[in-house]
Amino acid sequence: MKTLADIGVEKVGDMGSFLVLRKRADGAPFTLYSDLDAQIMDARRLMRIKIILAVAFALLAADWFYNTWVWYDLAVSFDAMYADLRETYHQPSFLSLRLWGKHIVWYAVLGVLLCTRYALQSLGQKVLPLFSSVIELVGKVIFVLVFIPKFQYNAVILCEPIIWCFMAAYLVLVYLHDPFVFPKKAE
Repeated sequence: MKTLADIGVEKVGDMGSFLVLRKRADGAPFTLYSDLDAQIMDARRLMRIKIILAVAFALLAADWFYNTWVWYDLAVSFDAMYADLRETYHQPSFLSLRLWGKHIVWYAVLGVLLCTRYALQSLGQKVLPLFSSVIELVGKVIFVLVFIPKFQYNAVILCEPIIWCFMAAYLVLVYLHDPFVFPKKAE
């Protein structure tokens, strides 16, 4: 049995239970786990890490939804409580917290978007989550060329939240079709 030093591998450092190794590029394949049991053990360890990250991001998304509801409820409560003060001091209507509370709901969509993007990246997907940025770019170009000239500032306000919806929908679809999250059954 050869040791790591015998095959030209040196330890660079370690991070927890992970080792960082280096080997000179001599054209030979670098197979650290050669026996099947070690490969299975390594795959299971990585799978546990991926599951923990996916669950953490799902909990984070649930927390975003909960906080969105709390902020909206708080805005509606303050709006009712201070309605008579606004009327007494003749405050303009744009200071209405109920009006601003409706915009808080968009952050739930942003929470799903960010959590699914990070969950996919933690599962090893690199290109598919990045494609959501392409959707964002194309959406902004469409808004600039089509909607903003026609609807002016209203289109500027709605640009980001509407694009977030398309990005979140794409990322959720990619997440649901990920073979690690929902493995295909053998037929």
